Amino acid sequence: MEDFSGYRKLNIKKVIITVAILVLLVVSIIVFAISRKMERQPKENKNTQVVENNTEAKTQIFKDLDGRVSVELPTKYNLTQSHNSEYLIKVSSPENMSIYISEIEKIEGRPLSSIARADKLAYIESYNANSNVSDIKELNVNGNLAETYSFHYLDENLNKAFCLQVVLLELDDGIYVFDIDYPLDDLSLYKNLVTEVLENFIKY
Repeated sequence: MEDFSGYRKLNIKKVIITVAILVLLVVSIIVFAISRKMERQPKENKNTQVVENNTEAKTQIFKDLDGRVSVELPTKYNLTQSHNSEYLIKVSSPENMSIYISEIEKIEGRPLSSIARADKLAYIESYNANSNVSDIKELNVNGNLAETYSFHYLDENLNKAFCLQVVLLELDDGIYVFDIDYPLDDLSLYKNLVTEVLENFIKY
């Protein structure tokens, strides 16, 4: 009889080599899949973080025509700017919220509180129906003196009550006046508006 032991050994060797190759191939596929997953995960997290940061930081910057002053406000207020020679910056929303920023000269020897009192008397008299007139209060705005007062009035055209807050901010080159106007029905929506305007107002 012929001796086939050599063939048997050769076949066993082929089987072992084939199995080893298959094992290596499977391991390689698993390692590759895991590495791809690990590479992809940080990118997804990073992109998510960028979207969250962009969402939190969505603001608009409004400047006067000469680029002397600006104010940065959240886009959630849906504001658009229109130019008017009476104001440095004038912005408003479809929800009838408006912000007007103007500038007046300092009066030598006359304190800001006195100017605010005169402004208040003249402003209130220009509205036929007003109520809840506040006292004049002193503010510190980024280290600068400011005076503020507010009152409610009825817009006869819209038949709607509004809150108007006025702030007079004294800087080295003049007095900046902020008229911030919004519907009383939306008082909770705009509770931080005045602070946002003053803290994000920049004089260049």
